[in-house]
Amino acid sequence: MQPDRLLLLWHFHQPWYFPPDTDRVARLPWVRLHAAKGYLDLLSALARAPKVRAVINLSGSLLRQLERARRGATDRLHRLVSIPPEAWSLADRSEVLARCFSLHHDRLVHPFPPYEALWRKRQGAGAHVQAWTDAELRELLTRYFLAWCGATLRREHPHWQAWRMAECLPSGALAEVAAAMDQAPGRVLDLLRSLSASGQIALSATPYHHPILPLVVDTDVGVPLRNPLRAPQDARWHILESLDTFEEILGCRPDLVWPAEGAVSEGALDLLSAVGVRWAASDELVLERSRGSEARGHDRFSSWRWGGRDGPLHLVFRDHELSDRVGFAYQHWRADHAAADFVKSVRERCRWARSVGVEAPLLAVILDGENPWESYFDDGAPFLAQLFSAMEGAADLVTVLPDAALAEGSAPLQRVHAGSWIDANFRIWIGSRAKDRAWEALGAAAEVVEEAVAAGAAGVERARASLRVAQASDWFWWYGDDFVSAEKAELCALFRGHVAAAYDALGRPVPAQVRRGWEAEGEPAARLVELPTAPPHDPGLPLSTLSWEGAGRLCVRPVEGAMHRSVHLIAGVAYLWSVDGALSLSIRLDRLLRRHGATLWTLRVRGDASGSEALVQWRGLDEALACSVGEALWGDEALLWRLPGGWTSEGRAEGGVWLRVELCEGDALVEGHPVGAAAYVLPWSAGEA
Repeated sequence: MQPDRLLLLWHFHQPWYFPPDTDRVARLPWVRLHAAKGYLDLLSALARAPKVRAVINLSGSLLRQLERARRGATDRLHRLVSIPPEAWSLADRSEVLARCFSLHHDRLVHPFPPYEALWRKRQGAGAHVQAWTDAELRELLTRYFLAWCGATLRREHPHWQAWRMAECLPSGALAEVAAAMDQAPGRVLDLLRSLSASGQIALSATPYHHPILPLVVDTDVGVPLRNPLRAPQDARWHILESLDTFEEILGCRPDLVWPAEGAVSEGALDLLSAVGVRWAASDELVLERSRGSEARGHDRFSSWRWGGRDGPLHLVFRDHELSDRVGFAYQHWRADHAAADFVKSVRERCRWARSVGVEAPLLAVILDGENPWESYFDDGAPFLAQLFSAMEGAADLVTVLPDAALAEGSAPLQRVHAGSWIDANFRIWIGSRAKDRAWEALGAAAEVVEEAVAAGAAGVERARASLRVAQASDWFWWYGDDFVSAEKAELCALFRGHVAAAYDALGRPVPAQVRRGWEAEGEPAARLVELPTAPPHDPGLPLSTLSWEGAGRLCVRPVEGAMHRSVHLIAGVAYLWSVDGALSLSIRLDRLLRRHGATLWTLRVRGDASGSEALVQWRGLDEALACSVGEALWGDEALLWRLPGGWTSEGRAEGGVWLRVELCEGDALVEGHPVGAAAYVLPWSAGEA
């Protein structure tokens, strides 16, 4: 019997951080920071496990920025290393204070008392930059850079661990750490070349500026807009420019493309096929919706093909739950347990696929390769070492790369559903007021460029280049209230700056709204709570016997950073009243929170207007729930919690209470619902039911 086949694809990308007026100083430091941590660590871990094969995917814009960093390009934080802090401008000092707490606090700040002390100052008397001395700001920058140096660099500089715990840093600490970080982009490029030359990794490209290809082809595939963007020629440019950049910098031209965010449509796949790409990938839900009534649970265990006049494009579709475990769940597990669970899960899935007739199962795990690691203990180094060791030692499991053998037996797809690896749609990038305003600004600017082309005006190519930068998915990710980031305003300003640069290149006036922005425009008011249709129940009913049919619902919607999980930790919140005013909650949680016993989890319910709060805590099913107010227990699919009448000082005045449900990992808030607010939780009303 053939071994189970596992295709691993790790995706790296960063948007273009250089503003339109310079190509030497990037506005944000993320290319260098991720090179010093996730990129270098993952590639080094692979180099130590030569039997493990993987696909490494980069966007063309990231590859170009790595090369620029190798050649000396800098960013607004890194350039301060060579300037004495007493010579820093007020803007420089503000930059350090604003940026240098942007990391995972539970892993990278709180365990280190000197960094923790700086954070406490920031939260207290140090809210304004004037409260910080030159020495404190230099120390803050040093500790931030130390925190962003991954396991590989720390192994090479073992004394850095002592520095992280020391109250006083050596005078040359910042220069030493920065010098090591300076080398990271070049080391990453060297590893990409050597691992590719050895055949251990296959290089994969993402279209140049990481655009959502189907939306660049035609935004109507998402939602109809007043000024739609229809730029298939730009979509083709992104593909070809990325392939050309790989050939220039790494000496190879990939034939596998991971479309940004796994976003595909029939038109986008036709473009890939037309330029010679032979492999692409997306999410299993896209495959399921493409197959429609013919969809089967084992479809994702095979490769597929999309036929076209330019030759077939072979497709694989990722297992999103297992991919998300690596991205979001295993960070809470012991490294050896997580690695064992991953390998076991691959075997179980492939065993099931064989049982339903798949002769040689192929399982694809595809995920972000740069953002998870700061959430792991020791930047994920123990997990990656255990995972790759387990894979090398598994005789019944082989990691594979896309090749002719993998293409054999590919089944044809008759249609392709237009969607991404997030919910098989494009809602993260289009469909809210702020996101749509951004697309409309881009569409209007594209019309101006085409008018200039028709008129034979100068500056057209510079204008087109600016708009192509503005087509990156990242800008639309951050618009709206879906996600939070300390850099959100900066990212939105970069987007508007590139749109404005297109007008400037043509000598046209920049629309006032592009200059001013629309970030402050709120979304239309939404109802945050659904009124229950079930009447109040008898207070004597046991919590475990309540029927949740007809319960009221809170609006549960994710707020995250640079990553998106397919399965969210809080999946739903329902509520019921009893006739004595007790409020019962059914809170559906990701099952992994119940299985793992190492992390202290806390659910916190806030009666927002009164400041009242109630807590329930656990470490897994093997430990009893600890409840501060009322009673709590595990139901079949949810945590059930009954809060007695009057648990807030408001009680049920005016017929309801303000409510917000929050999940904490240790002391850190992970999720809160409703997003950015509390809901007014109303009782049943016979008149409205």
